[in-house]
Amino acid sequence: MRGTDGRPFEPGENEAPAWARPLLWVGGAAFAAGAGIRKAAYDAGLLAARRAPVKVISVGNLAVGGTGKTPFTILLLARLVAAGHRPAVVTRGYGAQGGPRPLVVARGTTAAEAGDEPVLLFRRAREAMVIVDPDRVRGAAHAASLGATVVVLDDGFSHRRLARDLDVVLLDAFRPFGALLPRGPLREPPSALARADLVVLNQGASDAPPPAPPLPCPVVRVRVVPKGVGPLAGPLEDPSALAGVQVGLLSAIARPRRLLASVQALGAAVVHAEARPDHAPLDDAAVETFAAVARAAGAQRLITTEKDAVRMSEVARARVEVLRVGHRVIEGEEHLAAALARVGGPP
Repeated sequence: MRGTDGRPFEPGENEAPAWARPLLWVGGAAFAAGAGIRKAAYDAGLLAARRAPVKVISVGNLAVGGTGKTPFTILLLARLVAAGHRPAVVTRGYGAQGGPRPLVVARGTTAAEAGDEPVLLFRRAREAMVIVDPDRVRGAAHAASLGATVVVLDDGFSHRRLARDLDVVLLDAFRPFGALLPRGPLREPPSALARADLVVLNQGASDAPPPAPPLPCPVVRVRVVPKGVGPLAGPLEDPSALAGVQVGLLSAIARPRRLLASVQALGAAVVHAEARPDHAPLDDAAVETFAAVARAAGAQRLITTEKDAVRMSEVARARVEVLRVGHRVIEGEEHLAAALARVGGPP
């Protein structure tokens, strides 16, 4: 059960209606029991994790989305390439329409075939392979057969079937925890962080994040940094070009307020914003309607995210620009370096 905007219920963010709360309490209790049984089965060895032929780094979260895994994965891939690795991302390809698996994302692969995040990762991290396979054990083995020296397992914290050498968990610095599904956004309780090797707190565009909650492992803080603005295919202008400009925002991401905050921090005036459910389709008619409403409100530039733009047709993309963002490590660089040192260099 989700809110009318398609996002998980979350106190203070996306409140559940009063009539649904008893049902959500029951559902949350059942979900917690199921998660506890599964954890106990792995801890007792009744369910066994499979080893890949290469080292595996999991990048995941406790929540169902919105912590910034994609930009952090891009940062991580750059570090691995600099260390001499040939990395591969293995992802289930959420939102794809299906097809033969494993699928190696290549030039021309569409979001319908692979999912929006795999296509975006391929565009932004060309030195890395991106492999789509809901069977992540098979996907990792395929990556190794193609010459990958390390696998980055996308959204892998709760996917314990594939053993990993490093477990990285991203948390929203402002809303790190919450209730379990369906009452809230969490797939596992905070106690599951005992399995993590490193926690990354994403503070978005904010310069004043709250103190970190007590955590059982080293912590890295990252900030969202705008990298450029312009057509998806480029060229991009410096993001400071948005200062003083009236803009319209269109997004279908888990945390649309992050895009809003990033654009406002650049000095732009947001005159119209549309936030749709995470991964929602953005067809030509939807983009055309958004553009008409935003222009009528005085928007001089129409902005979306890269993840949203890769799901659009060429016609729709021609109507909007993307704000490219990345992550900058602002605290705990030594912890990230130490964690990657555990993985080592290529064989």
